[in-house]
Amino acid sequence: MYAHNGRLGCTPCHDVKDLGVMASRGVIIAIQWADGKIIPAGHSRDVQLSSLRKKIREHKNSAAHNEAVKILQTANKDILLNMNASSQESVFESTAKVFMTAYYVAKNNKPFTDFESLIDLQPSKFS
Repeated sequence: MYAHNGRLGCTPCHDVKDLGVMASRGVIIAIQWADGKIIPAGHSRDVQLSSLRKKIREHKNSAAHNEAVKILQTANKDILLNMNASSQESVFESTAKVFMTAYYVAKNNKPFTDFESLIDLQPSKFS
C-alpha cells in the first residue's frame, strides 16, 4: 500500500499491472489501485476513513490482488534460487581450481611448498 498526493495505491498491483498468462478468467487488476488513484468518499473524516477501510478490505480480498501477490512471491523465490545457484557455482569453480593445482603439483613432482604460492597466483573473482 502506498500514498501519493492524498491518494492510495496498491504496491503489488502496481508492480504486476498486467497478469498476463497467470490471469484467471475474469480477473483484472483495477487500474485505479495500480496507478494509485483511490480517494475517499464522503464529507466528514469518519465517513471518509470508513470508506477507505472498506475499499482496502475489498481490494485485499480480491482475486486480482491475491494473484498479483502470488506472482511477486514466485518471482522472489526464483531470484533467490538463482542467487543460491550462482554462489554455489563460484564456490565449485574455486574448489576445482584448487584441486587442479594440487594435481599439477603432484603430477610434475613439484615440492608441496609451491602449492600455496600457486594458489595465491590464481585470479580471484572477488578482487
